[in-house]
Amino acid sequence: MQGTESISSGSPADSTGPEVVQSGLGPASRAYIIPPRPKPGRKPKADSENDERRRKQNRDAQRQFRDRRAQRVYELQEALDDTNQHHIKRQNQHVLECQSLRQQLNQAKSQLAERELLVTQLQDQMEQLRKELDGAKQRDRLIIPKQEYSMVSHHERAILPNDRT
Repeated sequence: MQGTESISSGSPADSTGPEVVQSGLGPASRAYIIPPRPKPGRKPKADSENDERRRKQNRDAQRQFRDRRAQRVYELQEALDDTNQHHIKRQNQHVLECQSLRQQLNQAKSQLAERELLVTQLQDQMEQLRKELDGAKQRDRLIIPKQEYSMVSHHERAILPNDRT
């Protein structure tokens, strides 16, 4: 392809312009223009009334979103405050209940200590009475032998068997 020439309409760095191709041989020897290749990606649109309408719509949507978000934050803050107040109220109720239970526990401990002291005193009295009873039994054995004591009726106990006449 000896007769093919390429003519560019601009500098070698500018490859966006139209390119002119000539072929020198044959009936198709005329020059024709190859249109520049379009750039990839979204094409910028010219400013129009639709753009202004879209911007206004975006501003309105953004403002509504910010308002909804602010309302939601306010509602959540209110709910948090209510929950905190409820928590503090319940905590105070638990503190009062705990104090009441401690007071009841202390009363029960003091009653228990009093009753333990009473039980100890009663046990001491019972032990003392047992000792007195054992002492009385010992005295009765010395006075009345067991064999003779078993023969004596309950009416004759006041009179000892040796004293009968």
